[in-house]
Amino acid sequence: METSGSGTAYTATTPLLCEDVQLVLDIGDGQLHVGGMEVAAAALAELVLLGRVGSVPETGFMSRKGKHKLVVLSADPVGAPALDGALVAMMSMGTKPRDAFGILPKVWKPVASAVQEALIERGVIRREGRFGGLRSSLWIVDGAQQRDAIFRLNAAWLTPEAVSDIRDAVFVDLMRNADDRFNRGAQRPHGVENAPVIERDWYPPEICDALIEIFAAERATAGPGAGYES
Repeated sequence: METSGSGTAYTATTPLLCEDVQLVLDIGDGQLHVGGMEVAAAALAELVLLGRVGSVPETGFMSRKGKHKLVVLSADPVGAPALDGALVAMMSMGTKPRDAFGILPKVWKPVASAVQEALIERGVIRREGRFGGLRSSLWIVDGAQQRDAIFRLNAAWLTPEAVSDIRDAVFVDLMRNADDRFNRGAQRPHGVENAPVIERDWYPPEICDALIEIFAAERATAGPGAGYES
């Protein structure tokens, strides 16, 4: 990734967070869980890192203290179909700030479709059944990218104090707030319910609120079958 203006420019040499998240949703024997809200949240989080999506405090008579809503800062194409699909879906909802909880289901379909197609085209996975079908399944064909994603996730998760790339920090928090099958018990440390969506101060203030809203919405919506629209 390289800095460009107020955000960060996408480069095709860097795996998308939504691809990495899809690849670590491993359910055994070479099969992947079809990513739902986790991949949608990953796309939104990456758009925050790229400076395309931000947040503003909630306003109005019923506004909640500390609550923020997401807003598109720039609708300029990123050059990655999954991220551009998420931007188009957000813009189709209008320009006013919106709750991340309502945005995730809207962006899921274009994000998940683009992620699957990109990984299939590169020979990383294969899909059985049609996209979004209840019997659709994903299988690893070439595990190199998956192994790399798992290595980076494990390294950041086990030694967070050594994390120097903000994308690795986001990767950890995306998985901490994922469905119970994939979050390694992070939402319930030592039997305590509702752990904070982030546990470390590793995000700049200008993007932290947006990421917190995305992670919280992911946790609230992720689960078996989440995201299917068929």
